[in-house]
Order: sequence, then C-alpha cells, then structure tokens
Amino acid sequence: MRIVFNVLHATVSLWIAGCTFHFFWVFLNGPQRLREINARCDGSFKGKAFAYIYLFSVFIGICICVYDGALAAFSWMPRSWVTTDEDGASYWIAQTLAGTFSLAAGIGLVDGMIKAATDRLNTQEQLEHLQREKWGQHI
Repeated sequence: MRIVFNVLHATVSLWIAGCTFHFFWVFLNGPQRLREINARCDGSFKGKAFAYIYLFSVFIGICICVYDGALAAFSWMPRSWVTTDEDGASYWIAQTLAGTFSLAAGIGLVDGMIKAATDRLNTQEQLEHLQREKWGQHI
C-alpha cells in the first residue's frame, strides 16, 4: 500500500512541477496562451475544470518554492522563537512567517503574471493597430 502512496505522491508532485514550469515558460515566451487559459475560466464546465486545476497546481507550486526560499531566508532565527497555538503545540516562528509569505506571494504572482501577460498582449495589439493605421496594411 505504501508504494501506491509513493507513486501517487510522485505523480502529483511531477504534475505540480510541470504546471509551474509551463506557466513560467508560457509567461516568458507565449503570453497569448495565458490569456487563453484565463478565458477558459468563463467557458464550458470542462474548460473551467481544466483551467482551475491548472491554475491551482501553479499556485501550489509557487507557494512551495516561495515557502522553501523564505524558510531558508529566515534560518537565522533561533529555534527558541516559537508561537504556541490553543492546543499548546509550539511552532517555530520562521515557519509561520514563511507560510504567510508564501500564500501572499502565490496569490500575487499568479494573478499578477496573468494580468501582466494580458496587458503586454493588449499593448502589442494596440501598437500593431497603430502601425497599420500609419503605414497601411503592408506590414
């Protein structure tokens, strides 16, 4: 049974890593694809399901990366700096800060990158339109 969980964990981890890598690759090399993925959120049920699963996977991937980076950045904090919850369990304050930072960064990065890609495409389309008006249809 343990091997089934290990295979499932590896499969989900690879899916999340692949979606995150694809998201950044598309953002840098083909932002029109991000617009298409974002437009799927308003389409059919199948399109919505795919888009939301994809974007959630990207969000989780970004959060994991930012969490690990923030935890490394906060490693200077002594392990004696802890917070205690209502059950009496103690948590290292760096883990709490890294978790909070990773959630905020994950939301901001996914939303911000989609908006930046859309703005970039809109600006590019406006420039092409202005060039066509100025120089005619022979561009």
